[in-house]
Amino acid sequence: VAAARRRLQYWDISDDQIAELERSGTVRRTLTLRSPSDGVVLQKNVVQGQAVMAGAPLFQIADLSTVWLEADVFESDLAVVRVGQHAEVAFDAYPGETVHGSVAYVYPTVDPASRTGKARIEMSNPGGRFRPGLFGAARIVAPLAGRVVAIPRQAALVTGDRQLVFVEEASGRFVPRLVTLGVETDSLIEVRSGLRAGERVVATAAFLLYLPSLGHGFVW
Repeated sequence: VAAARRRLQYWDISDDQIAELERSGTVRRTLTLRSPSDGVVLQKNVVQGQAVMAGAPLFQIADLSTVWLEADVFESDLAVVRVGQHAEVAFDAYPGETVHGSVAYVYPTVDPASRTGKARIEMSNPGGRFRPGLFGAARIVAPLAGRVVAIPRQAALVTGDRQLVFVEEASGRFVPRLVTLGVETDSLIEVRSGLRAGERVVATAAFLLYLPSLGHGFVW
């Protein structure tokens, strides 16, 4: 009896079922295997009557009361992303709705092809509305440290591997200048080198001044 009870326990048969077998003394052809946790069945790999081997995955069950969004973060923004920062997420499935979460983990690697890293954003999921596989966009609130030089996003031109702005000279002419750009917001972008505070740049429609000639720099 002890050996039979131990064998059933190894099969994860619940104690109440084992006690009922001992009490009734009735032979049963089937017993119930219960999931160790509550959740939603995401995968079902067996059918009734199928033989299974020890260790074979039968079901995949997940607790979706809290979900993760893996956000791709541009390489230039990774330095300011930290665990605990607030995030606002908009899902394509629910237009106009903003979901709030927080950064739970920043991955230590960068994709060499897309030049992006990943940040895991954790969100509560009441009612299971946010399903695995949904596509969304995340905005992470990451304050910059100290004072920086910033320009409107439309003022920066990125052409291949070059980043430039058109700067106004004393003569009133606008000349292109190579710069190094940093993090950006909805309306501004940081200039890490190549531009001094107070210099005037073309803020809108700068692309109209950019007419690359064949091997002769810029003409306008």
